[in-house]
Amino acid sequence: MQCESARFGELIVRPRFATQGFRENAETELLAAQIRDLVAEAGGVESLITPRGYRHLGLAILDAVFSLQAQYDRVVVPLLKRYSNEVSDQFWMRWDDESLPEHKASDVLRQLDRIGDRGFEVMNRQKVNGAGGVAVHKLHVVRSLAEKLVDVGGDSIKEFHELLIVEPEVERQVRNVNGVGEACWRYLLNLTRMERVKPDTRVVAWVERAIGRRLGGEHVAELVETAVLRVQPALDVTIRQIDHLIWRKESGRQLGKLERGETDCSS
Repeated sequence: MQCESARFGELIVRPRFATQGFRENAETELLAAQIRDLVAEAGGVESLITPRGYRHLGLAILDAVFSLQAQYDRVVVPLLKRYSNEVSDQFWMRWDDESLPEHKASDVLRQLDRIGDRGFEVMNRQKVNGAGGVAVHKLHVVRSLAEKLVDVGGDSIKEFHELLIVEPEVERQVRNVNGVGEACWRYLLNLTRMERVKPDTRVVAWVERAIGRRLGGEHVAELVETAVLRVQPALDVTIRQIDHLIWRKESGRQLGKLERGETDCSS
């Protein structure tokens, strides 16, 4: 996996396939055309929303796990608020304040220990498919993911990003955590402001409809990333902007602006 510095201090991760077959190239071109049309429908590049992501790895972990197969505004945002209120009265209101110290993966572990038996009350009892198709509570996935990141030396966002540059095996180690699949892994990268697509069910549906065949989530994400790179010489857009734009289109939201009560930290 190759990483390089990009605009605004973000990291961009290049798609893994450097060459494409005839069909993949044709599908990339088709998708690039659909992306251009979608940007125009949104009102142009200047109207696109860039999700802020998080400057706290702890919140990115929670969001990446609990947003899996969940209604974001109705379930995930209230959960993040409840958790943040357990951290401090002002944490949710100030989570993007640069003066606040980062809430790291190790802070999540300490917070979960402090919450103790109230974990399901503060979070929820939702489950996600784990190893062998056996469902596992998302709360347990959060703890295991945080433990793994601390264990490999990726406690903070800076440490996590640096690990991805020098230790390619980190991805395999983290994705081996029970309950952490392709969507969760990619969303964790996206939420920490790396240029990756999350193969959300809505993004997958939009891409499959655009190209006219069913694909796996990882293939969808790779196609979108490559298509964005294809349009970038003409359109000043980022992968995260287009990922969010597709998600907004497929979820029936206004394309060029946030709706009332909506957070822009993620999709």
